[in-house]
Amino acid sequence: HAFSSLIAHNRTLNANQFGGGIYQQNGHVWLNGGTIYSNTSAYGGGLHILQGQATLQEGVIRQNAAQNGAGVHVIDGDFTQIGGSIMNNTAAWNGGGVFLAYGSFTLLGGQVISNTAGERGGGVCAQSGVVTLHDGEISSNTAINGGGVYADTDMALWRQLGGHVSNNYASSQGGGVFLYTAPAEISGGTVSGNRALNFGGGVFVYDSNSVYSQTGGMLIDNSADVGGALYFGARSATVRNVAVVGNNALRGAGVANQGNLELVNVTLSGNTASDYGGGVYNIYGPVTATNVTIAYNQGSTAGGIYDNHRFTVRNVIIANNNISHMDLWGII
Repeated sequence: HAFSSLIAHNRTLNANQFGGGIYQQNGHVWLNGGTIYSNTSAYGGGLHILQGQATLQEGVIRQNAAQNGAGVHVIDGDFTQIGGSIMNNTAAWNGGGVFLAYGSFTLLGGQVISNTAGERGGGVCAQSGVVTLHDGEISSNTAINGGGVYADTDMALWRQLGGHVSNNYASSQGGGVFLYTAPAEISGGTVSGNRALNFGGGVFVYDSNSVYSQTGGMLIDNSADVGGALYFGARSATVRNVAVVGNNALRGAGVANQGNLELVNVTLSGNTASDYGGGVYNIYGPVTATNVTIAYNQGSTAGGIYDNHRFTVRNVIIANNNISHMDLWGII
């Protein structure tokens, strides 16, 4: 089925109902234009997909409301966004823009923008399933945790190959991306201008069983109380070929670590901590840095590295960090 018209002001009456605007089970819906606007349901205010497929090529899904998945709600289905916008939707609980339980959400272009969730995932919340950002943007969304993206269990996966996660806000943790026990595979794109009130302005990795792998991309101008760009509590976190630039925090403006972290071919520059650890703040956990440049960062104490545990360096440049007391604190 293909739609290019207006679907507006519909409401499901039963609290267990799905799909205020469109209910799609099996089959494939193409949205080639038009607007899904101001619909209400318990799950999937705008669009609900159950064991089917839907593609948003053009058009707008906006100002819909639900408990979970105010814009789009997916259960064991596949949703692909090529263009258009999912915008200004409001979820009382999770997934202001998109909620995923099994299946996949693939963003190839367009915007998931200015959505709100009362709890998790202002832009996207994945309880399980695969969320892939190829291109387009997840921007200006708001939630308590995971302003842009929240990936929950180890049955969920966050993949970023390109595109932008930008200007999202979390009133607690994970301004851009919050990973609970979900793994992550990141090879490109940018995470920029995101803010968390507490931890992980750009990306927050919560659980010690999480596995985080990043092999490209940039983290720019993110901010939080601790971990302006990146906060790791992961069992295994690897960051390679990444630039972490111009982020801000009270502690750990570039990276705050409480897990097992490996940095390879990483540049941390121009990050500012008002307390300590402008480049890296190692709270607890081994850090290994190879071919890393930590330069031109600022902190009132230890503008480059503040280490509380164990920090191993190989071919690392720590230079020109603007500090009041020292460039590096701890045992290296």
